[in-house]
Amino acid sequence: MRVTMEFDLPEEREELNSALTDYRAGLVLWDLDEWLRRKPKYEELPEKEDAIYDTVRMLLHELCDAHDYNLMR
Repeated sequence: MRVTMEFDLPEEREELNSALTDYRAGLVLWDLDEWLRRKPKYEELPEKEDAIYDTVRMLLHELCDAHDYNLMR
């Protein structure tokens, strides 16, 4: 499947910027999810701190699910 988005510039510059911002926000969420996953996996952390990373990651997933956003997991 291929999806092509086209914008008539300069009239639709705001729509283009919105699409690019949404894409970048998705990359930020992906990076955050990966950091939350790797931190306790590869570092020796106190048990309580380890649990905090898991809790925050679960919250991130719940929020993404609530907004019908797929973190590509």
